[in-house]
Amino acid sequence: MLFLIASGCAQLSLSGKREWSDLLSPFSSSSEERREYRNKPLSKSEERKLCIETAEQLARRQHWTEAVQLYEKAESLGKPGQSLDRELAPVLASIGRHPDAIDRYTRLLDKNPKDSDIQINLAWTLMESGNLAQAEGHLRQVIAREPKKQVAISNLAWLLIQTGRNEEAFHTFRSIMNDSVAHHNMGVLLLEMGHVDMARTAFANAAAFQDAPKQSYEFLTALSSSPR
Repeated sequence: MLFLIASGCAQLSLSGKREWSDLLSPFSSSSEERREYRNKPLSKSEERKLCIETAEQLARRQHWTEAVQLYEKAESLGKPGQSLDRELAPVLASIGRHPDAIDRYTRLLDKNPKDSDIQINLAWTLMESGNLAQAEGHLRQVIAREPKKQVAISNLAWLLIQTGRNEEAFHTFRSIMNDSVAHHNMGVLLLEMGHVDMARTAFANAAAFQDAPKQSYEFLTALSSSPR
């Protein structure tokens, strides 16, 4: 379990399994060095750097709440204009703070209007928060700029299926792949959404083509043996 001590990142400690010992690398040397390091006051810039480094490691291990706390602490220690929007936006979204994540993604996009990855992440966060129309607008902007951007196309197809526009979702996939793969991908998304019968039909449509992915047959076999 993780414990964040209120006095700041320099006092952060972890307890529990030994696997967490690598999270605070500045404290991983000898006992004498650790005592010397802890007794030495850190400057704001040093503490900020420590917060960011530790937050990055926590985020990689999907400890989102603790990562957010450290990133926000680091941001408070920075100079005016030293925001951590790029670091904070995805972890904020991961803990359900969608409005805060959207605000940060929006600021990033305002500064980098042609950054497709930021715009895709903003669109996904909007989707998670239920703002499907706005999300669709952002995804279509990305695709207009980069017609072969697979992540944007897959996310748009997901959104279209969610809103009952399956035919349009298929043609969205079809814009960058052949019919069999497009049908297969429709089956995968439909299955993930719990639409088993529609997924079965999509995999059957894929399997009807000579160049069908072998995975389509595997899905079709599994679904055909499952109760309807």
